[in-house]
Amino acid sequence: MRWTTQLRAGQLSLFPTGSLAPCRQHHDHRQGMYRVWLSTPQWRCRRTAALERGGYRCTNCGSEAALVAHHERYDHVRDEWPDDLRVLCWDCHTREHERRAA
Repeated sequence: MRWTTQLRAGQLSLFPTGSLAPCRQHHDHRQGMYRVWLSTPQWRCRRTAALERGGYRCTNCGSEAALVAHHERYDHVRDEWPDDLRVLCWDCHTREHERRAA
């Protein structure tokens, strides 16, 4: 991976003054900094806290398999509030994004 200090259109920034992942941009830029954030220990800690709050069950269907911490809002990425994350199974997560895209 090559790091640059100049941003191009659609590129994400890790700098505090820049936006890590504007709303829905991470889906168009899968290799961007949003993916980097999801691999950090800080994110794993927030994800674990969300799973614990949700009782390790999908909030839609109650499944205990293949759980993800879904961002309700992307403008707080790296500074997620507890209400910004919702526990979903992979199937419900996919349906949620399909619903939002429609």
